Amino acid sequence: CGAGLALMLDLQPDSGWLRLLPGLVVFGIGGGLVNPTMTVAALGTVDAAHSGMASGVNNTARQLGIAAGIAGLGAVFEARLTGTLGAHLVTGGVPGPGATAAAQLAASGDLAAAGRALGPASAALTPAYTTSFGQALTAVFLAAIAIIVVGALVAVVLIRTPPPVTCGHLDAIAGEVAPTTPDGCEDCLREHTTAWVHLRKCLHCGHVGCCDDSPHRHATQHWHTSSHPLVRSFQAGEDWIWCYADQLLVRPSSKATR
Repeated sequence: CGAGLALMLDLQPDSGWLRLLPGLVVFGIGGGLVNPTMTVAALGTVDAAHSGMASGVNNTARQLGIAAGIAGLGAVFEARLTGTLGAHLVTGGVPGPGATAAAQLAASGDLAAAGRALGPASAALTPAYTTSFGQALTAVFLAAIAIIVVGALVAVVLIRTPPPVTCGHLDAIAGEVAPTTPDGCEDCLREHTTAWVHLRKCLHCGHVGCCDDSPHRHATQHWHTSSHPLVRSFQAGEDWIWCYADQLLVRPSSKATR
């Protein structure tokens, strides 16, 4: 994003739209890369149970940053435009008080009132305003680049690599246990339904339950009722273990059992 802003510095009154295009393209690419990275970072620092909270905090912080940026950089732009426009008008022969009043009106967006305030000297308004607008925009870009640099430095200083998360429940597994119902979800079959999507086998007792994408989520229900934390995927070609207690994908299992 900062590189995109840097490409748009030093705009001149005769700068065409092609002068802005490279910076806008780079800025857009930067924004597209930053937002997903921020979301992944926010969700990656919390456990799955708090992912919704992390996503909400991330979105709220982004919206607050946008609002503060619009207000703060807008104030910088208006102040810079007022100051440079007044200086250009004075250089063009407009008396100081009249130049200041006209500059304030123009900076607020009322160019017609600014022209009337200048009276016979209104012809000097348009070229002075055009030049001042470019200079004010450059000042805003520089302020934004400074904020990005400071933010990057703060991130480098404050962000720490989290310690590796390990599961302490694997040692409780004595060995392979046979699945209680090799052909489907134990609870679904008892309820005379085959509505499961994927199957999970409990590594403690062999209970086979349906996954959380299934209507009844029997594997998770079994965890809550039995406190058996580890399940293995019971799908052909899948070989991983999930720990409900730690909300952690532990590792690929040493051998898959169907």
